[in-house]
Amino acid sequence: MVWSAPKELAIFPEEEQRLKDGLPVSVADRKGLESPSKISELL
Repeated sequence: MVWSAPKELAIFPEEEQRLKDGLPVSVADRKGLESPSKISELL
């Protein structure tokens, strides 16, 4: 059986990079990462 995480728990490439950079990743950041335009605002 394959367990699939809810979208809120998925690790986005941008989020993974933030973790590698030592930047905080919050639920708000995760929701923001769903929109490419918001990703640009975070960078």
